[in-house]
Amino acid sequence: MERRTVLTGAPVRRQFAAAFTGKYRFGRLLAVLGIGTALFGCTVKDSPTKPVVDENRAFDLVPGQGIGPVQIGSSFGQVRSALGEATVVGFNRIFFATYESLGLNVILASPDSDVATDSAQVLAVGLIGQNSYSSRFNIGSTRAEVVAALGEPADSASRILYWPQGVSVEFDDGALAKAIGVFPTYKPESTPEEMGPAKTASARKALPSAAASSSVDMHLHPGFIGRMPGASKKFLIESTPPFTQLYAPGVFRSVLDPYAPFVGIQAQTSFASIDHAVLFAVYTQKTTGFFTNEELEAVLTDPRNVSTDGLPWAWGLASIDLFDGYVDGSGRLDETVSRRRLDALRSYFIQRPDLFIGIKLAHAHQAVAFDDARYLGVYDVAYAADVPVYLHTGFSPFPNSQSERPYYDPSSLENVIANYPRVKFILGHVGQGDRGAVDSAISIAARYSNVYLEISALNRPFLRDMDGHDTPPDPNQPQYPYVLDQIKAKGLVQKTLFGTDGPQYSGMVKSYSELMKQAMAGRGYSEQEVRAVMGGNFFDVFFPGHLGPEPTPDAGITQGSDAAASDDAAADAASDAGAPDAAVFDAGAPDAAGSDAGAPDAATAPLDAGAFPPDSGASNNGEIGVERCGASLICSGGQICCFTGFPSAGFHGCAVTGGCAANQLEARCDGPEDCSGGQICCGKPDGASCSAASSCTGFGSAQLCHSPSDCVGVFTRCEATQFVPLPYCRN
Repeated sequence: MERRTVLTGAPVRRQFAAAFTGKYRFGRLLAVLGIGTALFGCTVKDSPTKPVVDENRAFDLVPGQGIGPVQIGSSFGQVRSALGEATVVGFNRIFFATYESLGLNVILASPDSDVATDSAQVLAVGLIGQNSYSSRFNIGSTRAEVVAALGEPADSASRILYWPQGVSVEFDDGALAKAIGVFPTYKPESTPEEMGPAKTASARKALPSAAASSSVDMHLHPGFIGRMPGASKKFLIESTPPFTQLYAPGVFRSVLDPYAPFVGIQAQTSFASIDHAVLFAVYTQKTTGFFTNEELEAVLTDPRNVSTDGLPWAWGLASIDLFDGYVDGSGRLDETVSRRRLDALRSYFIQRPDLFIGIKLAHAHQAVAFDDARYLGVYDVAYAADVPVYLHTGFSPFPNSQSERPYYDPSSLENVIANYPRVKFILGHVGQGDRGAVDSAISIAARYSNVYLEISALNRPFLRDMDGHDTPPDPNQPQYPYVLDQIKAKGLVQKTLFGTDGPQYSGMVKSYSELMKQAMAGRGYSEQEVRAVMGGNFFDVFFPGHLGPEPTPDAGITQGSDAAASDDAAADAASDAGAPDAAVFDAGAPDAAGSDAGAPDAATAPLDAGAFPPDSGASNNGEIGVERCGASLICSGGQICCFTGFPSAGFHGCAVTGGCAANQLEARCDGPEDCSGGQICCGKPDGASCSAASSCTGFGSAQLCHSPSDCVGVFTRCEATQFVPLPYCRN
């Protein structure tokens, strides 16, 4: 029988039970601190015992493989057999096991959402203490010594350097190594290979009518961490809490893998009780990275791509590379390159109509304006193949993304929509981030029968106002209430599809799907309407007329590029899809080293700490109590602030100490002005309170602040993220 971690003590058992219902405070506070924190809640093992091994024994530290007996890919049971018991914290299937006396952190993916079982798999391992480890560098090594051993790093974030051979090193303010991470190797890649045609063939089959009752997440990104451009990788990693950053390549590697054990995309949809997924190919190598059509075909034809209902677990949206030669140096369409790539795109709908069901475009990430006539050939392919087109809409904060409205506001797409009335257009994110773009998306969907909406990435505040001007984000006002109300009021529920823009981190698909279902129910959507958004509408859009008798057994997958030829006429039409030249336009975004898929279309945007100015500070039983509770609410003297984090971040009012609801955290301070005696305000697993800066350490701890001058130690920024209702000190 497999051993599971055991929670000891009544308070811990109560916390563990609350984790299932989203009421677990440790998990919420960690989630408050950024994307990566939503990976972690708290599960506590038995009190750690003395290690089985000699604490003075020298272990080998091997980049990409592990440290001593802790090897990447080994089981937690094997680690426990070698090292004994550890202190374990985590939830949503990601766990940290700490062997303090050995100076080791072990990062695990578990099949159980709340406990690290013996079969949990090692994703990464960290050296966090000064011990005797055999390596060419160690804790206390200088940067020069580390570089001499490993060469120049490929990536950096905060004070951490990353090497593709599978190692990272964090440096202190004296430029000495303070922690070392080991994770699987990754391959830096900046440019995809030239697009190729589909390699397999199979006919499209009718779906059983019962499929329409299934739930579908129609927006998921597989990918590889090495393909993310350096600037975007830095942006994403620095949006996670400091204690997770050392191991980010190891965790992201598994989360972005469709079939990785326990935390891969398929495991995440199962965890969320989502029946089916739609995976995206992307060619956004200058911004968020790339995942090719050929790679997506391999994922979709994998024997593991099957759901419990016998249908594919995942379908795919193919894409097209609009960089690297599609437009020549003079700004004119290169007819040879464009025709070759359009033909390659078309082949996936001719040869694999059972798996490839639409086209994915991301104009803001591909540096193409919505109305640029040089790229209309993509819509000709969609028309000939009779497949919908999914488009990223909305402002994206990713480095190198185009931030002008013609690239993300669907109002710029209206002429295209009007000229392709038989092509279905899905406006991803409903124009998120920019209130004017959101209203454009809703208005266009209301006026055109061939336009639909997809509601991913809406649990964040608006970043731009109706006029497109940057506006201070309000973490108490995410976009989804406004968007869902407008969809309901405009009669667009039957034209709305569900997606998460995941996986992003372990548990995100589950938390966002639950948030959207609860939000719809709370805003007057009927049970039937919620079911339609969560899946029924997807089948109406992508499989019209294809719901019928049970599908016949698959005759098999044919290797090679000999397509089913019944669509030859449509194929010929699509191959002549070169669009006329328009005004000269430079379609190339500024080059950035590296690239990757799997990064979300819209990511964490730093919030302005100025939205949370310092309160005056009033004494509360020896601690200085909070008066300000969010951007506008002021608590009376002696009261504390009740708040929650992701997925429903916000402030919930004032209360006496101990008076917050069971699913809320208590903030007794929100900055050092609330504290006395040189103390700082420290957010920890049990809330926020005053303490010495030296005590504000460990998993889930962060200094709360209003400006960088509030931060003590190495921190240089005071920011919040989309998940963070309280600004905190960051590197």
